[in-house]
Amino acid sequence: MFGGTDDPFNFNVFDKDGNGASVSSVALRPDGQSVVVRLTPPGLPAGAFTVQIDGVSDLASNAVAHSELASTTPALVGGDLGAPLRLGENWTCQPDTFEVAGGGADIWGTADTGYFASHSVSGDFDAKVRVKDLTMTGNTGNPLIAKAGLMARQDAGTSSPTIWLLGNPPLRDAI
Repeated sequence: MFGGTDDPFNFNVFDKDGNGASVSSVALRPDGQSVVVRLTPPGLPAGAFTVQIDGVSDLASNAVAHSELASTTPALVGGDLGAPLRLGENWTCQPDTFEVAGGGADIWGTADTGYFASHSVSGDFDAKVRVKDLTMTGNTGNPLIAKAGLMARQDAGTSSPTIWLLGNPPLRDAI
């Protein structure tokens, strides 16, 4: 494990205007090579941001000098639909990629529960999505269902009219 990666005081996050965000927690991701930095309140405005890192060490216990990593947040607004057992979140480490984690019973019928990361549009639009990976876990509210893809909704209500193109696991680079 990296040294110091679980200490929020070793990480500072600034939006494109230089305004600091409050880091509430930091967790090493399952890949053992990256971390999730959680902010209070969650999220940053769409656009560029910078993460400053101090006081951490690499896997060989070598001290890492002050580092600054720049990236861009997608123009997405995330939110839970209904009352899922696992609250959702989305984040980004690369300008053209974002990751979403969430839970819920299902997005189906007239009682949707799950996590929905969205961008509002009106009128005609073109959109594309590539689901690079989709993992089904047992703590999502329903261990038999996981979905990811492109969805158009009238609103964020649990019974909103919806059209979608979704994939279910197991899948990899399928949509």
